[in-house]
Amino acid sequence: MTKSTVLAVLVGVLLTACTPTRFAGHYERADNIYANDAAGFSLTIPPHWVVYTQRQDFTVPLQLRPDQEQVLEAYDPAFRLGLVIVVQQGPLLAIDELVRRMQAVPEDQVAQRLRAPYATDFRQLGLRTLVLKGREVAEWIYTVRDTTAGRDVTVSSYIVKAGERYVYLTFSIPAAQYGAAKPVITSLLHTLTLTIDA
Repeated sequence: MTKSTVLAVLVGVLLTACTPTRFAGHYERADNIYANDAAGFSLTIPPHWVVYTQRQDFTVPLQLRPDQEQVLEAYDPAFRLGLVIVVQQGPLLAIDELVRRMQAVPEDQVAQRLRAPYATDFRQLGLRTLVLKGREVAEWIYTVRDTTAGRDVTVSSYIVKAGERYVYLTFSIPAAQYGAAKPVITSLLHTLTLTIDA
């Protein structure tokens, strides 16, 4: 399974054309910190991860709306765990209202939106509001069947507000490895620091 396929499965529903960079960030490899002052957040990425912050380097084929921009793509080769970060400009709902609206969409409609030649058999595992470092975060976890590799992929997406923007942190991994990778995901999420008030 290529990282491009895994990550494309993961962000396809959340997020045609590219617009100029609005939320450029930078990755300090010496400190393992990705900072995006324009979008209002930073996080620490484990040192062995492969990290890309330039559009020309991204390998994941996303379909973004005009108000969204991909700012980072990262990959942990040990776990085959991928991460994509997308920033969306407001106006926005409160996180709890966003989750309520997402929960109101019938699962078969979500499955229809996720359907692609490389992704079938959508199964929602969880959709809830949680608190991370004192802030509400939307957590959405589901699996799809990656038809290119013949295996299930678990996707976990975390949406947080930074000022008048949503920041989407979306992870994907072969489903059989999700349990082992969950502590890595949780640890990485706890390094997220918002530099703009929600």
